[in-house]
Amino acid sequence: MTASDRWAGAVQVSGVDVRVHRMEAPLECFFERYGVSGDGAVLVRPDGFVAWRAESAPASPDGGLAEVLDRLLHRSEGGTCGS
Repeated sequence: MTASDRWAGAVQVSGVDVRVHRMEAPLECFFERYGVSGDGAVLVRPDGFVAWRAESAPASPDGGLAEVLDRLLHRSEGGTCGS
């Protein structure tokens, strides 16, 4: 399983409607500009703003991506406003 497969799987597990675009090589300029390696990820909002990036893929990106999406979407269990 490739890193892009693991990222795509993490998106599915997150329960958030996110479009996944896999970048094809050669993309050295893309990697340099976004500060990621070939197995990293960039989360771009619909308005083009980069909301988050991972320089490289962890062994299992599922939990990490879900946590990031929860934080970006202000979703938390039992949290209160401002905490």
